[in-house]
Amino acid sequence: GDACTSATRTEAVVTVEDCTNMQEHLNGSLAIYPNPNNGEFTISNNNEIINVSISDVQGKLVYSSNDVNLNKVNINITSLEKGMYMINIETINGTIKESIIVQ
Repeated sequence: GDACTSATRTEAVVTVEDCTNMQEHLNGSLAIYPNPNNGEFTISNNNEIINVSISDVQGKLVYSSNDVNLNKVNINITSLEKGMYMINIETINGTIKESIIVQ
């Protein structure tokens, strides 16, 4: 009979998390590339980037650039150790937090 049922079907459970605090609306067309990188990368966004700050995994500020006021920023942190870093990107619409990996 029914083409939509199967004797061998498996039940699926879908869990929907609360996504009300996601910052997707702030991100616009945020791009950080390449990621992973060698310490040189570009941040671009359709919303103007005001400030960029980068912290290591312990929260220590390792890089900052203020009054950027551009939609595209080239970053060079090749002098830092390899590892993961957190980037705070302040735009005209709010702050976006992202992570990068320096290899």
